[in-house]
Amino acid sequence: IVVALGRYFARMGLEFGSMLFPLSHFQIEKILWRRYSDVADLQNSCFRMNDENVSYCNRCRKCFRIALLLLALGIDPARLGIDVSTLFLHQTEWSPNAPALSGALAYATQHISPEKVRSFFPTQNLWQQLGIVAPPAYRSLKRIIRRFENQDADWVGLYRPQFLKYAPAALRGPLDTIYRTYSPELDPLDREAELSLIDNAVNWIAAPLSL
Repeated sequence: IVVALGRYFARMGLEFGSMLFPLSHFQIEKILWRRYSDVADLQNSCFRMNDENVSYCNRCRKCFRIALLLLALGIDPARLGIDVSTLFLHQTEWSPNAPALSGALAYATQHISPEKVRSFFPTQNLWQQLGIVAPPAYRSLKRIIRRFENQDADWVGLYRPQFLKYAPAALRGPLDTIYRTYSPELDPLDREAELSLIDNAVNWIAAPLSL
């Protein structure tokens, strides 16, 4: 849809597009927190919050995804107002009817070092403070890590330069430099069939407007 809208605005002399096509969600978060850390904590990604004073509901799958991505980067989710003690207790089990989780989640869990992020999980009693018992939310995190440890998710960390064709032309050079800096390993797969499907979908969307 973004690409089709780009064709529409081009008739008005405007360039419109997305800079994120070549990136996975993990790569987006990595660039945000590594390159733009001074504004990264302004991120607001939860779509279920109903309190204007709270940025994250700490229960939905989007909060869950953001928290795992941050933990994989060694960043405390509390910086965004995410309460891991609440979130991971609500994400212990999955409904078999739930939509499939994205590869970014599997990739993130495979890159979390439990020992390094344990301090992000507040202790709630003396036994936990002494390290005799781990906080329940931390134990839940470790179960989630085990659940995804064998999934094939290596592609999430690879850069797909073929998809730059969908970014605004004037930005492709600078974007390519940034993307290669933070994701130096390139995707070796031939993506022509995938690109063809996207182009066909764009043509179908734009056809009624004769674009």
